[in-house]
This record gives sequence, C-alpha cells and structure tokens, in this order.
Amino acid sequence: MSLAEIIHNYEQSCNEFKIPPCVVFSQTLNQCMEHGSFLTHVILQGNSKALFNARINDLQCIAIVDACIAAGTVEVLDLSRNRITNTGASAILRLLTRNQLRELDLSHNLIETDGCSQLMDGILPQNPLSVLKLTGNPIGNEGAMKVAMMLQMNKRLLHLDISDCDVETETVIAFATVLLTNTQLQHLGIANPRLFSLQEEPLVHFSDMLRSNSSLTSLDLSKHRMRDRGVQVLCEYLAVNQTLRTLSLRCNLITMEGGSAIGRLLETSGLVSLDLSGNRVDNLGAMSIARALESNKQLTHLNLTHNNIGGEGLAALAHALSSNETLSKLFLWGNRFTPPAADALGKIFSTSRSLTETDIVIYYTDGVAGVAQRN
Repeated sequence: MSLAEIIHNYEQSCNEFKIPPCVVFSQTLNQCMEHGSFLTHVILQGNSKALFNARINDLQCIAIVDACIAAGTVEVLDLSRNRITNTGASAILRLLTRNQLRELDLSHNLIETDGCSQLMDGILPQNPLSVLKLTGNPIGNEGAMKVAMMLQMNKRLLHLDISDCDVETETVIAFATVLLTNTQLQHLGIANPRLFSLQEEPLVHFSDMLRSNSSLTSLDLSKHRMRDRGVQVLCEYLAVNQTLRTLSLRCNLITMEGGSAIGRLLETSGLVSLDLSGNRVDNLGAMSIARALESNKQLTHLNLTHNNIGGEGLAALAHALSSNETLSKLFLWGNRFTPPAADALGKIFSTSRSLTETDIVIYYTDGVAGVAQRN
C-alpha cells in the first residue's frame, strides 16, 4: 500500500472513531511521502512539546497501529508517556505478531496485567524485538511473571526495562533465575519493586546470578531497599563477574559499611559506570571509594550525589582524582561541602585532563571556596 493510501486510510479511521489525527504522526507520514522514504521510526512521546496536551489514547493508538501494519516497514515504535491501556495493548499485539518491530517503548502508560500478558503472547522466540520498555505501567506481579516467562524462551531481546511496574519479591527472584540460563539479555532495569522483607532474598538471587551470567552489561537495582549486608554479598559475587559495566544502586539504604564494600570492589572491578546517588555512604564509604579511584583504570562515570559525605570524604575524593586519569563524569551535589574540600575539588577541576562533566561549580568569595549546583 502506498503512503498516500495509508495517510488517507489513517485520516478516515480517525474520522470514524471521532478523534483528531495525531499531528506528529501525520507529519511523519507526510515527510516520508515527500522524501520517498519508508516509514521505519514512529516516535510519539507523550511528554514532547507537540503531544504534551494531546497525548495518545486507545482509539488513536488503534488507528496508528493500523497505519503501521499497512506500511509494513516500521521497526521502532515509541509510544511512551501516553494514555494507552489494555485496549491499546491489544492493538499493538497485532503489530508485534507481524515480526517487524525491533524496538518497542510503552513506558509510562496505563497497561495492566491483561494487556501485558497479551503483549508477551506476541513475542515469540523468533520475534526480532531487541528492545522492550514497559517502565511505569501497573502490570503487577502476574504481568511481570509473563515477561519473565517470555524472557526464558526468547533469545533475541537485548534490552528490557520493567522498573516501577508494581512487581513483588517472587517476580524479582524469577528474573534472577531466568538470567541464570538466558545468555542474550544485555540490560535489565528492574528498579523500585515492592519489597518488604528485611532478608533481601531477591538481592541474594541476583548476586548468585551475577557470579555466572556472562551477557548482562547493564543492571538497574535502584530502590530495592538494599542494606549494607546485601551490598556486601552483591560486591562479593560481582568480584568474579567479567561482563557487567553499568550498575545503578540509586536510592537504596547503603551506609558507610556498604560504601566500603563498594570501594573494595572498585579496586578490581570492570565497572565503567556506577550510580550510588541517594544513599548514605558518609565519609568512610567515600574514603574507601577514593582509595579505589587512585588505582582504578576502568570507571568513567560516578554519581555520589546526596550521600551525606562531609569535608573529609570529599577531600579524599579530590586527592584521588589527582592521580586518576580515567574518570570523566563525577556528580557530587547534595553532600556536606566545607571550604577546604571545595577548594581541593576546584583545583582538581581546573587541572584534570580527564574530567569533562560535573554537577557542581566552585566559586570564591573573599578567598573562601564555595559550591553551587551547575545548571
């Protein structure tokens, strides 16, 4: 079917549904027709300026999916931050079964358990989908279990994000178990599950999985209510992992003991990016991390914002950076800066050849160093 026919049918469908056509989608179709190109990327993010006050609902989703199916060439579909429910998910299932989508982003919609289950039924082992983002949908425990079952059979998915999806302990453990045998997935985002036990069973399972998993390069365990003992176990098992490069432990319950364990890990780890923001590693944890940075040759991105680090810990970090030529991004805002620590960091920032990005600015008033947040 030609693009002219697809545009006509899309506008007709919108008229039948008594809904306005999506302006951004119409523009995309017309641009493809003008340039004589195929419709391969459909990017309709609800938080964009054009759609912020005209987010896509289920009927609009159905009309858009019908047009994508007619085109037969769409590889990337981004419908994030809209108002799509289970009804819209049923329509997207029809597109999934055509085995043409390679990336699907449905994050921050209103898809629940039934809608998620339908979508997973459309992702068969031979499906070419490599990126799936479901972040922020209330799919619940049963929906997430269907995702885990899909992942157990699927060998092509590389990137999966089910953060903020109301999943519970047994589902988090199920994902850790699946990843003992799945050798394809490279990124898993499973932040902010509903965990209430103090025993940290999911973290123990993830730690055990990381000891043998050889495919994951990126893992997000933010908001897992992770405590120091759990972090110590995680670091112990990560010490033998050879593939993980990006780790987020943002907004957990890590204090100085956990920070010290992370410091010991960084002495030998191959991690490239580490996010510890929103914890409480304090001075001792920061000093342990600083000692590791003196010899670490791998880490390029470190986030320590809002960790209750005082002058002593910040000065130790500054001292470590004088001999570190690898770290390029360092974020420290929200800690307890003292004038000597701010001065030490200011000198490092002005002379470092590797640091290219930070979230603080050092200024001087009457010769006394102060810190402001960089915009």
